[in-house]
Amino acid sequence: MTTPNPPMPADPDGETQPPARDPLDQPLRDLLDEWWNPPAELISTLPKGGIQLKYLGHSDTTRALTESDPRWSWRPFALDAAGLPTIERDDKGNPVGLWILLTVHGVTRPAYGSCEPGKRDAVKELIGDAIRNGAMRFGVAGALWSKADQPEGDKPRKAAKARKTAVSASETSSEPTDGGRAAYDRLVKEFGKENVDGALATFSIAKFSEITPQKEGILRASLNSRAQVVEAQKMISDAFPDK
Repeated sequence: MTTPNPPMPADPDGETQPPARDPLDQPLRDLLDEWWNPPAELISTLPKGGIQLKYLGHSDTTRALTESDPRWSWRPFALDAAGLPTIERDDKGNPVGLWILLTVHGVTRPAYGSCEPGKRDAVKELIGDAIRNGAMRFGVAGALWSKADQPEGDKPRKAAKARKTAVSASETSSEPTDGGRAAYDRLVKEFGKENVDGALATFSIAKFSEITPQKEGILRASLNSRAQVVEAQKMISDAFPDK
């Protein structure tokens, strides 16, 4: 006869309790709730393999990301020797694939875009496809790829969370100097006040005291991603001035 495992003893220090949910996760959950199953009028179809493939177009995917995080960004996964995005090509030199890193609310995930060889404006199509693929990793239009049956008349749920506005300059100056203020000053010195205030608004941080060491790291990662994207976009614009 097997003896059952004894119950786990109570932990007075709470170390066995699940960690509290980080409030910084909420914007990503809102994005998932609102855009997992997009409105029917926004869904397009494309014949592929004898079926009608449903998808959310590039502009509506961009809308979903921008509504959730106006500072979302992407950057190439790698650059070639000339400093341009590394693009996969077929044996004839046609662009067919592109790896990117998509950042939403400070969280970065890899994504891949592809297109048929010989397509016109192939680079643009690769970028659009990669962004759609990456957005799906954050829950945008995930229902279109899910094999689970969708309930009749299922509609996307709207996020209930109210988004806070950016802290005004007067509010900022009235806060006492503390560890959070020191973190804020470090970020401003490195990235500029406008960029840092925008990041604080994105993560709904309204007080210096809310800038913990962990959140300072998240803010820094988000600001670094944004700076790299701006640099990459400039390189692409310089390399493809007519695009």
